[in-house]
Amino acid sequence: MYTKEEIAAAIEANRLAAADALAAIQLLGAAEAEAEGYVPVPLLADGLDAAADLFGEARGDFWVGRIEARDLLVAFAHALSARGVAVDLEPDPIPDTHVDPAVAARFPRQATSFRCRIMRSGAVSGSGVLIGPSTVLTAWHVVAPANAYQPAAAITDVTVMLSDGRSYGASVVAASPCSECEFSARMPANDDAVAELHDMALLRLEAPAGATLGYATLAADPEPYRKSTPIYLVHYPEGVDRGLGEGVTGKIRKISARVGHTVGSAGGSSGGGCFDTQRELVGIHQGRQPNGKGRYVPLERFVEQARAVVAADVAPPILWSSDDTVDGRLVIGRRTFFQAFAAASGSGRVRGIHVKRATPGDAPSELVFTYDLLKSLVARNPAARLCRVALGTLIDDIPAEIIRRVADSGISVDALEERSGVAKGQTAPEAVGADRGLRAADLVNKAAAAAGVTMWLFFDQPAVSFGDEQRSAMEGVIARSLRLDNVRIVVAGLEAAAMPGQDYYPNGPQDGALGLMVDFIRGFSRNDVIAAIELASRAVGADLGDAGAGVLADQAIQGLPANNQIISASLSAEVAARLSGPIRSMFEERSSG
Repeated sequence: MYTKEEIAAAIEANRLAAADALAAIQLLGAAEAEAEGYVPVPLLADGLDAAADLFGEARGDFWVGRIEARDLLVAFAHALSARGVAVDLEPDPIPDTHVDPAVAARFPRQATSFRCRIMRSGAVSGSGVLIGPSTVLTAWHVVAPANAYQPAAAITDVTVMLSDGRSYGASVVAASPCSECEFSARMPANDDAVAELHDMALLRLEAPAGATLGYATLAADPEPYRKSTPIYLVHYPEGVDRGLGEGVTGKIRKISARVGHTVGSAGGSSGGGCFDTQRELVGIHQGRQPNGKGRYVPLERFVEQARAVVAADVAPPILWSSDDTVDGRLVIGRRTFFQAFAAASGSGRVRGIHVKRATPGDAPSELVFTYDLLKSLVARNPAARLCRVALGTLIDDIPAEIIRRVADSGISVDALEERSGVAKGQTAPEAVGADRGLRAADLVNKAAAAAGVTMWLFFDQPAVSFGDEQRSAMEGVIARSLRLDNVRIVVAGLEAAAMPGQDYYPNGPQDGALGLMVDFIRGFSRNDVIAAIELASRAVGADLGDAGAGVLADQAIQGLPANNQIISASLSAEVAARLSGPIRSMFEERSSG
């Protein structure tokens, strides 16, 4: 169906046909008006033009306003069409104006989760949306304050504040600048002024926050502009949460590379995501038009560039329970462990994980639970194996024990032989242990490479004190494994021990010397419990909503001691046990339904 803007444009482009149509629609209604004793002053084409010029308005817009005031706009549109002027008289397709109730019900919660604030120098500069585990889409001018064509590499000090209050540094990984006139808050004159300029920036976060917060879906086949269809803007006007915006699309005269909309916006809205009735992303809000209405850059202009970045943004593996089934223990507040596993699984500088308790000596069961998580993650990859090195009793020869356990896992590995000069009794115990540890790691790597697998070595928290030889042997295994392609290390506990290599952290940079990523086992909050419940509900295809998940969380933590609303990690197993019944019921209800 046509819009008022399109009728205005048709008037200016077809002046003679418009004048004839104007006269015709008034002639048809004149007899009817005269019968009622009222003869309106006729609208004359020349008079409308003169009045528009006098008031400084566009002639087409002025005509439309006066014709609409007499309730003649529909008749005028048909009269224009009858005179050969291209006017879309077909009603809008139903899918453009209707939405699945289930989709509509889910969207507000999803959108408020994946929207973000883009920060520069500590202040909000615009909005954005997560479109991948660690990818944020925003407007170029939001992150490029110096000039329209500033190189992406020169842009620093960009921080993204997520909906849950966490902030992460971000870098520009792909972009298309805006035009100089748009950078100065002026409308481009036509499409030529913005050819290949899409005012779009894709940011890469330091951590894959979208893996837990969710992210927006790019429209599978983004269509060109469709007029007068509903649109929803996910943004932070003035940097403040004012909910989600709703309006309709509208054509911008003489330009198709930008689309108008009627959603109210303000400073800070730029970069926000625009969504259609199917709640798929169709563009990014750019700013306001001279008439005060908004405008957005349609996704179709840069969708291939966005898809390429999203395709390379792989989410870290996440388990909702220890074995991803209803029989496993619910995972609460261990997000950073999954990030660490993803980092260590690659070929970068991170070669393993050091799992530490924020309070050493606390929550020993959580160290054991870490092994359960690792076991399930490794089992997902047919090219990976796991070997557990239990240190519950004194082990005289740790390197030989590692070799034995690797062999027990089904990997054929050569025996660790004595070496002259560094055998027991021939040098200091520390030297003996270090040498045997280094060579044991090499043997494991050789065997794993021959089998075409990566061997994960999990070291339990020792229950006994190490001697010098045992300590140096373990350090030797870890130090050597950092440099090997087919061995990865996970150390549980040993908080006071200095591990070989560099310490890395889930939300920090990952460049430097080879090393282990530190995963702290900390206390958890009500929000962590809610996130765990929602992850479980999504696994079964249920949608509890914020209220439903909140009720279950409150029941699960009721009566538990907390310090500043943080519950000790040692109580996570109890909370998981309390939630076991309700979660199992969700699965049973879904199965029976």
